[in-house]
Amino acid sequence: MLQSAIVAVMKIAPADFAKLFGSPSALAKAIGENPSTVHCWKHRGVIPPNKVLAVSDATGIPPHRIRSDIFPAPSARRHKRTEARATA
Repeated sequence: MLQSAIVAVMKIAPADFAKLFGSPSALAKAIGENPSTVHCWKHRGVIPPNKVLAVSDATGIPPHRIRSDIFPAPSARRHKRTEARATA
């Protein structure tokens, strides 16, 4: 029996997309992507997982602010590592 996983994707509203990343065309140029592709990301409200690090490098926005469902905040990772050590 297959179980389906429910994945919460961090959605970015078009207005927030513009505040975070500027124009889709400028972002596309900065990461070497087709502008129409980045416009689609804006309208869908999601940056694909395989593009998060490129967007982060181009904009200076940490990956966890772009896709927190994939990249946990640094403090959360540190906390989990500390808990793991304490229980080991």
